[in-house]
Amino acid sequence: FNGTVRINFDGNFATIENPVSGVTITQSGADVVINSSASGAAYELTGSTASGSFKIYSDKKFKITLNAVSITNNDGPAINIQSGKRAFIVLADGKENKLTDAATYAASNEDQKGTIFSEGQLIFSGTGTLAVSGKTKHAIASDDYIRIVEGNIQVSDAISDGLHSNDGIYIDGGKINIVANSDGIEAEKGRIIVNGGEITLK
Repeated sequence: FNGTVRINFDGNFATIENPVSGVTITQSGADVVINSSASGAAYELTGSTASGSFKIYSDKKFKITLNAVSITNNDGPAINIQSGKRAFIVLADGKENKLTDAATYAASNEDQKGTIFSEGQLIFSGTGTLAVSGKTKHAIASDDYIRIVEGNIQVSDAISDGLHSNDGIYIDGGKINIVANSDGIEAEKGRIIVNGGEITLK
């Protein structure tokens, strides 16, 4: 990854540092939308907001580092990835992160199936902690596959599934604790393969 866009959420606003060519950012308060044609762009999210979101459109793979960030969105997903490319989600070592979606989503023609939603592959790594609350549907959802290499992922309450994918879920390690009203882990069309890790589902 060749350049890092830094986004710091601060209440109802976000401060953005963007040195990456090919990345365009629009912002309304603490709602941040990325449009990227950059190859190998990285995004680092920090700070806290009770009324914000991070949304990205990209035609190249990218990395999002969650570095002690807390995002609550009042009208949709906290992180909405409208890209079919691979999204590498890195949980910064030793940091705690928290994501919460809205109880009711604003109307949209786009898919938005959970607190973290991606059209493409979601690949989690890093040894930090991610706490997710899914108030409308799934906590973490992908229309492709989800892979968890490592990390501490805690789903405290999901209205539907904790982890939900269309094409498969692969767990290589980490610690996963899920409380969900429907399935703890569901892959609609693919397989669930567990190679390691500690998983607790309720």
